[in-house]
Amino acid sequence: MQKNQAEINSKMDELSRNLQSHSENLKDFDQQLSRLSAKIDDLDTIISQRMQALGQTIEKQQKEEDAQRKAESAAMLPSKIFSESSAHLLKKNYEMAAQGFSLYLEKFPTGALSENAYYNLGESYSGLGKWQEAAVAYASLLEKYKTSPYVPAARLKYAQSLLKLPEDHKAEAVSYLKSIPQDFPSSPQAVLAQNLLKALQPPAKPAKGKAASSEEKARKSAPAPASAEKPAAQKTNK
Repeated sequence: MQKNQAEINSKMDELSRNLQSHSENLKDFDQQLSRLSAKIDDLDTIISQRMQALGQTIEKQQKEEDAQRKAESAAMLPSKIFSESSAHLLKKNYEMAAQGFSLYLEKFPTGALSENAYYNLGESYSGLGKWQEAAVAYASLLEKYKTSPYVPAARLKYAQSLLKLPEDHKAEAVSYLKSIPQDFPSSPQAVLAQNLLKALQPPAKPAKGKAASSEEKARKSAPAPASAEKPAAQKTNK
């Protein structure tokens, strides 16, 4: 019985040691959990800070993009494009003016200033000596805005552009020039068109009958030629 008691005591001691060992292991595990929890808290804080910084960056970029879009929208206002292009035209900066009026007509083809833009585009190309492009601009105005107050001037400028082209467009130009005094007799362009038509006419040739008559009159009115006399020395010898 004493032997059994000794065995029991031995097992109890062993169990106690095992329990103590498990208790120590649990403490270590608790400490590891605490350290892991602290790391998780730190990581959560870092993630939160980074997310906040990322949100601020995105918000800043959105504000910058909004500001850029607003600036671009302001720059693309039709009145702004037209006024800047007109300023270039007045300064004879024809290349920039042509680009501006072309942009206006591309973005706002039916805008309130479209007919003005077509005419000024023609003027810009004329300043550059690009007569084909100028003729197209004036023709577009005449086609799209038949009742525009620019029609007399556009017809005149269209005809002048045609006359500058290397191809022979004289017949079409003359037709447009004749239409100006017919349709707009009181316009300043009517006088200019008539003067240009006169300049385009070939010089009149005198009629044959009149020319012969003039030559005959000239011969009759001319003095008779003096008779050729011999030198004085020859008369004395004879």
